[in-house]
Amino acid sequence: MVYLHEELSPDRRYRYRLRARNSAGDWSVASPATGAQPLTAGPKLTAQTAASGSVKLSWSGGSHSATLWEYRWRLQDGVWDRWTRITGSDAETTEHVVSNLSEDVRYESIIRAYNAAGAGSPSNIVSAVAGLTPTVPSDRETLYYDRHASPGDDIVAGRYTFLTKHNDLRSVATTLAQVSSAAALLLHNVGQDSQDYNSALAAVQVGDRFTWYMAVDCWVSYSVTEKLSHQSTTTLIISHVQTDAAATCGLTPEQQQDPSSFTRFRDRFAALQWNQLLPNEPEIGPDGIRILLTRVAVEGGHTYRLRVGEPTDVLIDIPVGMRLKYTGYAMAFTRSGTFLYANYIDLASGGFLGLDPVSGDDPSYFVPLAAGQLQPSPEARSRFEALIDSIRTVPLP
Repeated sequence: MVYLHEELSPDRRYRYRLRARNSAGDWSVASPATGAQPLTAGPKLTAQTAASGSVKLSWSGGSHSATLWEYRWRLQDGVWDRWTRITGSDAETTEHVVSNLSEDVRYESIIRAYNAAGAGSPSNIVSAVAGLTPTVPSDRETLYYDRHASPGDDIVAGRYTFLTKHNDLRSVATTLAQVSSAAALLLHNVGQDSQDYNSALAAVQVGDRFTWYMAVDCWVSYSVTEKLSHQSTTTLIISHVQTDAAATCGLTPEQQQDPSSFTRFRDRFAALQWNQLLPNEPEIGPDGIRILLTRVAVEGGHTYRLRVGEPTDVLIDIPVGMRLKYTGYAMAFTRSGTFLYANYIDLASGGFLGLDPVSGDDPSYFVPLAAGQLQPSPEARSRFEALIDSIRTVPLP
């Protein structure tokens, strides 16, 4: 005899006892309670970068009968680590932060639930980059000066000076080549603007960074390796510096050595920015996710948050092999409305990407074809497709 008990709640254990009644009305001894519980199905899993070497896992479609959850991870194309149980998890648990991972490394993860029947089916595989430790920026101050001093000039109020020798005030650099190889930086804090930057100069410490902007795309970045005192007056701060990076404004090595090439910058106002990020140094948001730089190309293999002046809610995963550079934004006009459109170029393939950097909507790309080509390279196309598939919105904390 078979009896089918229907309209039951899914993924729950039901226990049954069976007894019979004879014609005299007597009941038999009830059988032991039995009943197998189905294993849990795999949930839908997502992952995102979290700060300080962490990845946040979130899932839906969890099991009503789950008594605990466990996860495992691997480096991309690597070997799975052991299953790790999530302490205190139960049927109501829907997220977990995996910590103690290597910062700025991409991990793949899966998750599964346990119930009375054992381990359930694993989730889909997801990937995310473990976040960087957010840096707490110092107060950034821009120090404005009038123009570069010339050889033999007195060090006057309101001027900035790069010295090729830290102990010789006459060794003032005047060419781009000399500035890029200068061994010391002299700051003078006397003059009508002294109240604006006096406190900044007093706070200069070893490890601080300076970026000297000669023009929009012309800069030399330094880091302070030693803070020196000047015995003749307390109004001078001299620091040993080392050049970290430089953009030479499109000048050839010969033009860099030619003092006349420098005259185009000497009459410009310039800014010396203290404790700014280096042009090739990642900027990290409070959630450990990189902020997409706007002046230089960024490398693939990382998660980035887009920005339009300030960071937006849009995240993208730039695949390994791409070098994406922001090229500007404009207002796009369509029949459905007007929206902001940001443009980027992949320096590796020459292809272009465009999307709304605030909402992540309307992404598109194109890859120029070389003469005789009918299709772009499969690698370039797959990278752009992977980038577009990764677009999502995650608000800043």
